[in-house]
Amino acid sequence: MEVLKMKLYVVVDNWDTHFGNGTNIEVFTEKEKAQTYIKEQLDQTIKDWNFDSEQESEEHCVTILDGVATIRDDCDVENWVVFEKEIEVK
Repeated sequence: MEVLKMKLYVVVDNWDTHFGNGTNIEVFTEKEKAQTYIKEQLDQTIKDWNFDSEQESEEHCVTILDGVATIRDDCDVENWVVFEKEIEVK
């Protein structure tokens, strides 16, 4: 019996803000969709926080890389990370 393999892309969204903290997990079958999701979530957070990107510093910044994003405003922090996982499909 042939074992088929499938890749999943798990996005872990972790936040710790003065409004609360928590973790959300989303699963995608395509890496590009996972990265698009992170970008959309980051853009929405920038709007929700009224984040001023013109005033970036060590304690007030946005970072986005391949599969990772972070927004920080003093003590408020939110991170998104994509994990790639291969599973067997029968």
